[in-house]
Amino acid sequence: MILFCVSFIPVFIQILDCHIKGTRYNIKVAGNGLLNAGDSGTQLTWMDARIGDWVVTPRCGQPVEVQALWYNALCVMEDLAARCGDQEGQKKYSGPGRAGQHEIQPDFLEPQRSVSL
Repeated sequence: MILFCVSFIPVFIQILDCHIKGTRYNIKVAGNGLLNAGDSGTQLTWMDARIGDWVVTPRCGQPVEVQALWYNALCVMEDLAARCGDQEGQKKYSGPGRAGQHEIQPDFLEPQRSVSL
């Protein structure tokens, strides 16, 4: 399994780097380490709904379901870099992930509940 993952590391790096730098539809990493996505008229997540010009469930900004996937992708890349002895890659992907981890707790969790990220 690791050999399979290692062979795809360049592709994984390219995907994450594009998201860090920015892609279409305003998808990019914000200063808080979370992933911004979309604008008021664009559906980008599976939870979006639009009827004509009416956006029923606007999800632009930093939707929590996108943050979970983003955080997981960063953690996977950090782990793969560590397994391959790539300290620079390990540091590169742990930074945004750790920043996002600290941001997501106050933004998305109820104060009386706790989640270990």
